[in-house]
Amino acid sequence: MTTVATAAPSLLATEGYKILLNGTSCRGRTQQRAKKKEKILSMLIKGDDIPNHGTYPGLGERWNRPREEQTAVLVPAKHLQKLAEKIVKGIAFIEDNQLIDSNTEIEHHIVNDDGSNQIEDLLKRFGTVHSRGPGIKVVRAVTPEDGVSAFYKITVWGEIVLYVSVTKKIAQQMAKPDPIPRI
Repeated sequence: MTTVATAAPSLLATEGYKILLNGTSCRGRTQQRAKKKEKILSMLIKGDDIPNHGTYPGLGERWNRPREEQTAVLVPAKHLQKLAEKIVKGIAFIEDNQLIDSNTEIEHHIVNDDGSNQIEDLLKRFGTVHSRGPGIKVVRAVTPEDGVSAFYKITVWGEIVLYVSVTKKIAQQMAKPDPIPRI
C-alpha cells in the first residue's frame, strides 16, 4: 500500500482536538495569522508620515485625496527584486528548459512612464505574452543570438510594473582577480 502526501495540510481530529498533520494545532495557525497581520499592519504608514520620495512609479496618489486620508505600504526594494527574479527564472525554465545561474545577471529596472517607451516598443515588436490569470502578466522578448538575454515586463494586479533585463555576464566579470600580481 502506498501513502500519498498532499500539498495542503489535512486535519486530524483526536480526542476533541484538531491537529494538522504537519504537527501544528489550529490554535498555532491562528497565532501565526495574527503575527502575520501585525507585521503587515506595521508596514502601513498614513498621512504626513508618508515620505515625498521613494514612491514606486505608477503607485502614487491617484484620487486626489487629502494627505491625512492617504495610506501607503512600505515594501523593501529587495522584495520586488526577488519577485522579479523568481518569475524570470520560472518562465525561462518552463518555456526554454533553461536554468538561469550565476553566469547570468538579472536586473530590476525602476522606470517611470517616460523612461519606459524604448522598452515598451521593443516588447511590442518582439515580445510574447505569458499570463497566469488576473494576477500576473509577463511580456518577454528574448534575443535569438544567445537565447538567454531578454527584457521582461511583469505586471502584477494591473498596478505594479517591473521591468527586468537578463544578460550573460561577460568573461571579465566572471573571472576571479588574481590575488598575486604577476611580474
